[in-house]
Amino acid sequence: MLLGSSPHLSEILIELFEDHPQQSVKTIAAELLRRGYRYTSRAVYKELNKLQEQGIVVKARDQFSLCLPWVIELMRFADVLYQSYLTSSAMTNLLPADGRKFIWRFRDLRRMDDFWLHLMFVLFQHSRSKRMFEWIPHYWFHLLHYEKELQAQRAMKVAQNKLYMVLGADTYLDRSPVKYWDKGVYEWSFARSPFHSDRSRYFCVIDDFILVVRLDRRTNARIDQLFSKVKSKADIEAAEVYEVFQAPARIKVSLEQNQRKAHSLKRKFSIYFGVAL
Repeated sequence: MLLGSSPHLSEILIELFEDHPQQSVKTIAAELLRRGYRYTSRAVYKELNKLQEQGIVVKARDQFSLCLPWVIELMRFADVLYQSYLTSSAMTNLLPADGRKFIWRFRDLRRMDDFWLHLMFVLFQHSRSKRMFEWIPHYWFHLLHYEKELQAQRAMKVAQNKLYMVLGADTYLDRSPVKYWDKGVYEWSFARSPFHSDRSRYFCVIDDFILVVRLDRRTNARIDQLFSKVKSKADIEAAEVYEVFQAPARIKVSLEQNQRKAHSLKRKFSIYFGVAL
């Protein structure tokens, strides 16, 4: 993660237990280092003790694990929260009626991206097909929040959603997320497509809905310049990336329900990927 607030050590530790239910301080410290976090064994041990005092973690000999009653309570809370959101008018009010279009405007890429991701999951939740097609001129989202990218991928997998992505450029930064993309969730291609000349718009289509994000020319130019400049990890300068994504922008987000338009776009994607509608 190059930008955005770093997750607290306690959050990272809880996430580690998702993959490995029982771990020692030594194995946790090694895994943290592998993921690019620099915490000493002493810091890890201190944080685990705090979690133990809060009833989140339990220790058996030299092995730590999540406390089962805490996990059960968390699952109960998550179920209640999930059902509450499913029936919330805040969800359905974001979806326009047939033939209508909603428009939102942003001046910040980070806030727009958060909203865009939220809208995508609302659309998936109300989808019959659970299948979305997406055109992306440049894949820059992981530069803002790598951890959120992984979180979204896990949520997609649990919900059995499928996302077909057409990437508009084959650069080092565009390809860098490939190493963690789950092929059960995503299908992607860097080959030239019918959308190749459409460089200012990012769009998704699912069922009868079309979600479009349009960036202003200056923002597009800054992103293009960054992606053409970076040829390897050594070329990435956090300060420069920060400047690109913190600069003021003019962004228009629209969501439209239009069966005819949606079908036309989905047909192009289906031919491109060789999948049936």
